[in-house]
Amino acid sequence: MNEHAENSLDVAVIGMSARFAMSANVEQLWDNLVQGKDCITRDQSKYKANYVAAYGKVDNIADFDADFFGFNKREAMNADPQQRFLMEGVYEALEDAGYNSHKYAGKIGLYSTTDEHLYVWNYLMREQGDWYLNFHLNEFHFDGTFSTLIAYKLNLQGPCVLTKYACASSLAAIHYAYQGLLNYECDMAVAGGVCLEPEQEGCNCFDNTVSRSGYVKAFDADADGLVKAAGQGLVVLKRLEDALSDRDRIICVLKGTNLNNDGNRKVGFAAPSVQGQEEAIRDALLISNVKPVEVGYFETHGTGTVLGDTVELRALKNVFKPNSADQKVYIGSMKSNIGHTSSASGVANFIKASLMLNKKIMPPSIHFHHPNAELLDKDCPVVVNDQLRAWEGESPKIAGVSSFGMGGANAIAILSEHEQEEHHYTAEEELFVISGRTDTSLLNNCMKLADHLKHHDVHLKDAAYTLQAGRGSFEHKFYAVCRDKAALIEKLEQAHKSKKTSPVKAGKIVFAFSGSGSHGDSMGRELYESNVIFRREMDRCFHIVHAIAGKDYKPYYLASGTDNQAEDHQLAMMFITFASGYSLAKLWIELGIQPDLLLGHSLGEYIAACISGIFTLEIVLEVLWKRAGLFHTLPEGTMLGVALTKDKLEALLTDGVTIGAENGEKRFLVSGLDQDMERFIEALEQNRIRFTRLPVNRAGHCPAIQRIENAYREVLQSVHFAEGSIPIVSTYTGKLIEKQEMATTDYWIDQMINPVTFHSAVKEIASKHNAIFIEMGLSDQLTDLIRKTIANDSAQYAVSSLKESKAKNAREGLLHAVGKLYCRDVEIMWDKLYNEKPYRVSLPTYQFDRKPYWKYKKHVVGDNQNVVYSDTEQEGSKEPEVQAEEAASDCRDATDIALVDIFKEVLGIEKIGIYDDLYEYGFDSLSVVMVTSKVETVLGKTLSIKDIYTVTTIADLSDLLATKTAEEKVPEEKEVQLASRSIDDMFKEM
Repeated sequence: MNEHAENSLDVAVIGMSARFAMSANVEQLWDNLVQGKDCITRDQSKYKANYVAAYGKVDNIADFDADFFGFNKREAMNADPQQRFLMEGVYEALEDAGYNSHKYAGKIGLYSTTDEHLYVWNYLMREQGDWYLNFHLNEFHFDGTFSTLIAYKLNLQGPCVLTKYACASSLAAIHYAYQGLLNYECDMAVAGGVCLEPEQEGCNCFDNTVSRSGYVKAFDADADGLVKAAGQGLVVLKRLEDALSDRDRIICVLKGTNLNNDGNRKVGFAAPSVQGQEEAIRDALLISNVKPVEVGYFETHGTGTVLGDTVELRALKNVFKPNSADQKVYIGSMKSNIGHTSSASGVANFIKASLMLNKKIMPPSIHFHHPNAELLDKDCPVVVNDQLRAWEGESPKIAGVSSFGMGGANAIAILSEHEQEEHHYTAEEELFVISGRTDTSLLNNCMKLADHLKHHDVHLKDAAYTLQAGRGSFEHKFYAVCRDKAALIEKLEQAHKSKKTSPVKAGKIVFAFSGSGSHGDSMGRELYESNVIFRREMDRCFHIVHAIAGKDYKPYYLASGTDNQAEDHQLAMMFITFASGYSLAKLWIELGIQPDLLLGHSLGEYIAACISGIFTLEIVLEVLWKRAGLFHTLPEGTMLGVALTKDKLEALLTDGVTIGAENGEKRFLVSGLDQDMERFIEALEQNRIRFTRLPVNRAGHCPAIQRIENAYREVLQSVHFAEGSIPIVSTYTGKLIEKQEMATTDYWIDQMINPVTFHSAVKEIASKHNAIFIEMGLSDQLTDLIRKTIANDSAQYAVSSLKESKAKNAREGLLHAVGKLYCRDVEIMWDKLYNEKPYRVSLPTYQFDRKPYWKYKKHVVGDNQNVVYSDTEQEGSKEPEVQAEEAASDCRDATDIALVDIFKEVLGIEKIGIYDDLYEYGFDSLSVVMVTSKVETVLGKTLSIKDIYTVTTIADLSDLLATKTAEEKVPEEKEVQLASRSIDDMFKEM
């Protein structure tokens, strides 16, 4: 257990999400509370004798990002908006905690609640046919599967619990989440609830519960009741010891919870109980190991009802009565700000109290002017906090939260402050990655993050890690590499100007290893200093070389090759090139990038063979040391890079000079001894052909190498070759190595003498695979060669490990390479980018691309039981004659018309042609069941599930029905009773 987690019952609050009146998120909610803002919407023109037009309204309740969660239009239209809100809220809460449920390795539990499903009942009772059948076809929209659908969509694998305790429901959900964590039923829990009614205008007040004034005046002498409201709130919980170990942002600590019931210890079922509430509070404090005198604040249920406020105050007074005069407990109620959110009210209180502890501020409880009589006692231990107050004092700050439900449910939570451990980083380049399911969401995510960074202090390393490890990876991607906030904000705001590419799935990963002569200015030293994996592998290579040869090349490397004490610069650079390529490969593998193919240029092929397992690291370094010694016995030679076509180059070759490497259609290396190369250089200069010299003093891949063939053969004959585990495409043959071809002495002799066919090897890979080439080396020379070879093939891609995007240093280059692979949908093990895991921090959550999905119709039933729709109804408002004329536009007969109506209703669409492909409208297995039942009800004909799967259009189905017989002809107005077949029978047919 972490030393800071003294109490094993402590649970950390690490994230939250909220949507309440005039608050689209947690930050807006807190700002409204601090400002003492009344967020209830009132329309005095609509007040009536027993109706108050006041409501804590939530905006845009019809809107939902259906595509994000994989809903088709019909599914989105039919889903309860409460379920849609909660689904988005769970996703946002986890992101606020710095987690993505599809990436998280542990079990996440969901403990939630909802209000009644008025939206669903509304359209069910309006549907044609048997309402009882319609209910069964839609019962997955109700409580039984309300939360499990969310768990399915978000891959939540812990307990999935729905609580129902009236207004105490969401705090009860938190209680069960707390218990689930302590019982190790899950590793993280999301808990809370939602309350959304389709109509958000006001409320009838036939008793003393609802406020006739339209204001919630909790604990005020003039309080006259509650105002109803909508809202959704969720919190993310984790065992404190785990949260500390995982370096989570800890908002506060949940010390304990309690849940009880009044029983019959009260005047009536709907009445609250002083004894029940008092016991709940006392037991919660006992469970939390907190004394009453230690509590500084209590966020109350505080509905503003006369009886409710009085009972709650008496219970609080009894609990805190032993406190001395200077140990007052402040109380407040956010219902005065946002209204009573019913099933979501408990979690709303919990969120407010959590933020108070985190920010050490007590927002005012508004509309409090004249104290309730219970507060007038001389020694009353509780005081309504009616002003903005800094929460001061040296002792640990502790707050209580209460939520009470009609019928007797009493839920209590005790919270404590938590001081986040301070930490600092050295400023360096960081990689920031952002994605979205749509281009609109991606750009909105970028802009939201930019705005957040302007107004909040955050360690960039923490922000980078949170975006990497705690966000989903979607089709549209953006990345930036920055070392300061100003640069990052600028890049985010310019994201709309970045090059747009179509989403591309990752192809085969190819590690391409550089050979001698390819090294950068710093030789990767910045990565050596900043990444423990790369440093570990480099040091391992240095140690082995030192043991073999007695040479310590590490000081030379750290001096970036400028140490004049190095006895042999060429020899040092050969081993540094090998060590760098090998260490980069090991780093990429630990980053989760497993190569499917290997490719090496000259010396690089030895690295490829080592990574594949043909050589051990110790053997290959000893072989190369002996090989280098043999090369040193050769006469000095030269290698030139020449940009000509092969036929023109061959025409210029002089005696003793050969092509040493074919790197591209116009990219060749020419090799030979110095005296032979002088004549070739003269020929080039006479023809005004430019060339470049490689930084080597021996010529490779030319006939001169045959002088050491026998000696090198003796070296190789003592080597034990193993079977490689990763396929290698040879740059000697230009083909995929067959079986053990590379595990032979002859191969390495031939590979040393003959030309490098790098260009052919790249083309061989590109002709058979969609490949991503990653250069393992200190430069970007191979990357440039590969890009020229694959220039006209968008399915191929290449990046340099250390020099990508003209990076100024090796760390920056690696981060650019990782960012580009991320944009190619390559999965990264983000933790391996860091020597020490950063902290997860709160950043803006995903910006959903919402659209309206709404089928609720306000209506009343008249005396004659006919439905009378409201004036605001939009759907179905056309005259019946117009509707019938439009429906029949391409219909051939009455059956077609009836089927069009059925499919419009089932699929939740406004228009469909009889020749349209049904599956393009989201026609699925559930739709099949609903259509078959409605066809039987309306048309009197029985279809099997197999029958309907044989058709793709309404016309096809109509033709099929024409072959079916029925007891009655196709009726024009009359509905036929449902046949004896049950819903279970229909599902069995599928």
